[in-house]
Amino acid sequence: MRRSGGGGGSADEIIDLDAVRAKRAACDRAAATLDAADLATLHVAIAELRVAPDGKWLYVVQVTCARVRWRVQRRYSAIRAFWEQLRERLAANEHSCTERCHFLAGLEADKFPKKHLVHTQSKLEERAAELETFFVRLVLRLNLCSRVQLERCFRQGCSLLQLLVDFFEIGARYADSRRGDPYAALTAYKSMQRLDDSDDSEPELQRHPGQRRSTSQLDQQQQQLQQARVLGGRKKLDRRFSFGALHDVRVALEPQS
Repeated sequence: MRRSGGGGGSADEIIDLDAVRAKRAACDRAAATLDAADLATLHVAIAELRVAPDGKWLYVVQVTCARVRWRVQRRYSAIRAFWEQLRERLAANEHSCTERCHFLAGLEADKFPKKHLVHTQSKLEERAAELETFFVRLVLRLNLCSRVQLERCFRQGCSLLQLLVDFFEIGARYADSRRGDPYAALTAYKSMQRLDDSDDSEPELQRHPGQRRSTSQLDQQQQQLQQARVLGGRKKLDRRFSFGALHDVRVALEPQS
């Protein structure tokens, strides 16, 4: 492609369109790259339960990471498979992880919700509360990790972190957000305070990306982790979950999901 020069009578300038497209694609990939350190801000909660067209129950999981919030739908069978893969990879990474960032140590001993033959509303709410406790314990372990270790582990291809990123669709959502905000790739822009920092988001999401957590914050998160462990025992979460497309007549007749 040729572009005419200015009024000075200069020769036509030749533009390599392929080179321009390649440069734009490279910039897009760089802007969409997941910053693994942001995984320390991950927050997960079950928002509601829905019935899929095939009659199976879906858990709507709300995920927040680096001020980006989205929802994913997962069946109980998919969440259980995710838990089993975590246990397997945790054992495999015990000797292969060079950073010794075993943030999931002890996960194999945690309680995981069992299957139910009959799906009443009370059973569904009980299992949803237990699954949320599982996610809380998982995420709190991740929040207590060093951001530097998380980034190193992710760059070295840590299978545990990759499993988390894939299950919660963090990479894809993060990329969509960064593409929509090209300035987010600039370091100076990332350090600027956002105008919406006064909202009701979690305190962990409001701090500077490079700021280290204080001792009091770490102690508070450790207390939350301990409380989550207690809730995983005999105590139950006193919470009501909303049901989407729920018909009371069908509740006790739903097949195993």
